[in-house]
Amino acid sequence: MARVAVQPVNLLDMIKYVAKEQGFKISDVNGSSSKFDLYINRHHSVAFRVSQPSDYIQVHQWEDNTSEYGRAVYSIRSHSDAIQFCNILIASAGIRAKRKQ
Repeated sequence: MARVAVQPVNLLDMIKYVAKEQGFKISDVNGSSSKFDLYINRHHSVAFRVSQPSDYIQVHQWEDNTSEYGRAVYSIRSHSDAIQFCNILIASAGIRAKRKQ
């Protein structure tokens, strides 16, 4: 059985694509495409700041009690790591608290 060669995708682009697909809003920080915020809305606590300060990606989670992003909670160093974080985005969007209209 032959292995299929797949061209790797840019991990930041993949994260943005999945986030957008799940209904997250994306906001570049200081006009940088390598540092951005992901959030469902400004009143929902599921929010992340994603940045690539070096050869890996850091993900910070919103800390409600301090009104800012906390220390990095995820370090994404591979495609598998990025896919696992995308699964977190999918789960967060799917099970978040929804208010009745």
